[in-house]
Amino acid sequence: MKDFLRNDLNKRIAQFFDHQMNQEDELEFLKQIQSNPAGHQAFLKEKSIREKIKENLYKPTRSNILADQIKDRIKKYPGQ
Repeated sequence: MKDFLRNDLNKRIAQFFDHQMNQEDELEFLKQIQSNPAGHQAFLKEKSIREKIKENLYKPTRSNILADQIKDRIKKYPGQ
């Protein structure tokens, strides 16, 4: 039973961070998390992990030359 509740909690935490909840569900979820110490701890852990991933994720810059080449090809051959 605890595993089911833990899995449901983890699922709802992921939905929250993936923006898969509507605003009303988010508010209700945050209230539930605040009242549950174990849930709050799991929430903070997931938040920390996601923040570290964002900080360490390499995002290459967009090449303006490549973007201009693609735009030129689209202009030359529209509809293909």
